[in-house]
Amino acid sequence: MDYYTVEDLPLEEKTVILRVDINTPLENGRIESTERIEASVDTIKYLKSKNCKTVIIAHQGRPGGEDFISMEQHAQKLSEACGFNVEFIDDTIGKYARERIKIMKKGEVILLQNIRFLAEETLDLTPEEHAKSILVKTLSPLAQFFVNDAYSASHRNHCSITGFTQTLQSCAGIQMRKEIESNSKIHGGVKPVVYVLGGAKPEDDVKLMKYALENDIVNAVLLGGVMAVLYAKTKGWSLSEKEEEEVKKWEKPLETLKQLLQKYPELIAGPIDYAVKINGKRVDVKKNSETQGNPLEDIGVETAKKYAEIIQLGKTIYLKGPMGRIEDENFRIGTEIVLKSFENAKAFTLTGGGHIIEAMDLFKINKSKISHVSLAGGALLDFLSGEKLPGVEALKENKKRFSK
Repeated sequence: MDYYTVEDLPLEEKTVILRVDINTPLENGRIESTERIEASVDTIKYLKSKNCKTVIIAHQGRPGGEDFISMEQHAQKLSEACGFNVEFIDDTIGKYARERIKIMKKGEVILLQNIRFLAEETLDLTPEEHAKSILVKTLSPLAQFFVNDAYSASHRNHCSITGFTQTLQSCAGIQMRKEIESNSKIHGGVKPVVYVLGGAKPEDDVKLMKYALENDIVNAVLLGGVMAVLYAKTKGWSLSEKEEEEVKKWEKPLETLKQLLQKYPELIAGPIDYAVKINGKRVDVKKNSETQGNPLEDIGVETAKKYAEIIQLGKTIYLKGPMGRIEDENFRIGTEIVLKSFENAKAFTLTGGGHIIEAMDLFKINKSKISHVSLAGGALLDFLSGEKLPGVEALKENKKRFSK
C-alpha cells in the first residue's frame, strides 16, 4: 500500500490529530443526518482502544451559509454514536485549546471548534504552504501523528487536509481506507463494468463517461435523469418549453454527449421510452409526438426493465443518481426498478450521493447488500473522473518521506 493506515503506525498512547468529515445537513439549525458522524466512529474507537489522546478537527458549512455553525452539536452526536464522551472545545488554536490538549489523559477524545472559522482553512495552497499556516504551526507541536479520515473532503487542497502531512507522520483512517479501496475497484474492476448515470448534474456525468470510455474502463453506460433528457435531445426530440430553457445551460454536456455517442454508440444506452404527466397521470411514451409538450419526468418502464437486465450482467457496477423525478410518486418506478436490480446484482456495487441514498431509503433498499455506499460526493466523482485527490496524494508523499 502506498500510504500508511492507522494499523501501520505506533499510535499507542500518543497524541493524534484526527481530521474527519462530519459536515451534515441541518434543519432549523439542528443536525438532520448522522451518517457521516457514524462513519467516523470506527477510527475514533480504534484510537481510543490504543489509549491515544485524540484531537478531532472538522468543519461544518461554509462561511456565510446558514449551516456555518459551531461544532457543539457534533460533539454531542459523536458521544452518542461512540458510546463515550467526546468533549467539545470552543476553541481551535487559542490558549484554551492548546492548554486542554497539553493536559489530555490517555484515551480522551476532544473535538475542536469549526476549523472553517479560520480563514486560512479554505485557501487553495500547496501542502508546503499550508504547513506554514497558524493552524498547522500551532497544533503540530502538540501531537505526534496525523490521521486523515475525511475522504469526502480530500478532493480539496485545504489546510487541515494536506498541511499536517508536512509536519507529522500521517496515515489514513479506517473510513478513508475503505473509500480508497472500494472506489479503486471501479477502475480496475472485473468486467463487464456498468455505469448507471442519473441525477441532475450532467456536467459530472459526461466527465465520468468521457474518462471511463476513453480509458476502456466501462463496457456499458446507461443514461437516466437529466442525461436521459439530453439523450432525447440528441435524437431530435422537441422538449417542453421548460426543458428547452434548461438545455441552454447544458450546452457543453450536450455537445460532449453527442461526441461520445458518435464515438462509442455501442457502449451508451439511452431510454427507449419516457414517462410524462398527461391529465394528472403518468403515461409512458415512445414517440416525441406522444408527449403533448410535457416534460420527460422519468425513464419508461420498458427502459427500466432493459437497464435492470444489463445491470444483472455486470460484474462491477457504479450507480449515480435517480432515474427520474422521485419527488413525485408518479415518476419513481424507473428508479425503483433500477435500484432493485442493483441491490440484487451478483457484482461489486458502488453508489453514493445524497439523492441516491434518499432513494434507497424511499424504496427500502438493503444497503448491506451494496458492496460500498460512499459518503464522498465530489471526491468520489473526481476520483472516478481520473483526477488525483490532494488529501490522498499528500498521504502517499508522507509515506515516501517517512519510509526513507
